[in-house]
Amino acid sequence: MTTQEMVQKLTGSLGAMVDSVESPKERRVYINTKRENLLGVVKHLKEQYGAYHISTITSFDNGDELELLYHVFIDTTFMSIRVKLPKSDPTVNTITPILPGAVLYEREISELMGVKVKGHPDMRLLLLPENWGNKGFPLRKDWVDPRRPEPPATEGGDA
Repeated sequence: MTTQEMVQKLTGSLGAMVDSVESPKERRVYINTKRENLLGVVKHLKEQYGAYHISTITSFDNGDELELLYHVFIDTTFMSIRVKLPKSDPTVNTITPILPGAVLYEREISELMGVKVKGHPDMRLLLLPENWGNKGFPLRKDWVDPRRPEPPATEGGDA
């Protein structure tokens, strides 16, 4: 099946669960969905297309929102399921009941980007030290390292 045939098939089978299905190049597909449809999309991809392996979850801070990309393989096609979350409510349901391999990736996006993963079985810290406390989320654009002193204020503008 060509990538364009897969896009058409996915668009039809996923229906109202997705906003769009796109392919910028051969063997690369982006599925855009809302967070409330994420579990349905992942379950459908696993049951109907054999998407059993998640390679990672990447996250981006786009200013007012966070973007999550869940990367899975179907046959020889690399799929990315895109979900956007407002920074005011960065909450998403866990996909670990469907794809257990997501367990570590969800912990990572939680502690580094501040995404609240509802229903996750083990939200212990993965990368940050246990004494991290309330020092923020280091991969967000607005994060300020608390270990660094504030830069000195300049008088009269640029030098």
